Amino acid sequence: MGNDQSGVRSRSQGSKELNSPTISMGVPASFSFFSSKNLLSTSIVVVNDGASTSASISDVNAELDLRRIKEIPHFLPLMQGVLPGYRDLPEILLKIDPRPIYRFLQRLQQHFRECTEAVTTEQGRIFAHIVEIDQLALSLVKKVTNSNKKLDVLGNELKKVVVISEQIDTAQILFKELSRCAESLNQLLPLEEQLSPLSITLNQFWNKN
Repeated sequence: MGNDQSGVRSRSQGSKELNSPTISMGVPASFSFFSSKNLLSTSIVVVNDGASTSASISDVNAELDLRRIKEIPHFLPLMQGVLPGYRDLPEILLKIDPRPIYRFLQRLQQHFRECTEAVTTEQGRIFAHIVEIDQLALSLVKKVTNSNKKLDVLGNELKKVVVISEQIDTAQILFKELSRCAESLNQLLPLEEQLSPLSITLNQFWNKN
């Protein structure tokens, strides 16, 4: 019974050794340890979970999006020198034709020169007109000053006329009193010696003069 079991074991081991890849590839039995390791490494199957597969899919999608974004062409301004990263790249400046810009600047300079000449001429004309107005204003001031002086003289003369008029009124009052006194004295005289009544008015006096 024991002999039968040992025979079965020996036959099974012999069949395993014949079916093993090490023996089939001509590997000696002393290297059976390494052959078993190779067999185990080739027979391992790795299974990813659902989270890792979804993360890998999202990473692939992100890479595709980044690749599409990188494929979008860049729109740079006409003058790349205004950008911080393109200040040392003068190739865009070499591609621009400077002749139209030079002609435009020449026309702009000519326009400014003409405007300057027109402004200078207008300023000279305005300055001459201002000088004429100043001279006219000075002459008017002189005339007004002379007129004021003449008015002052006339005012003084009018004051004198007022004083003379007051003196004339006083003289007229005194003459009237004197004529009354003369009439009273004339009445005291006898009839044959009385004089005719005195009738001298101021208007007659002025008319005679």
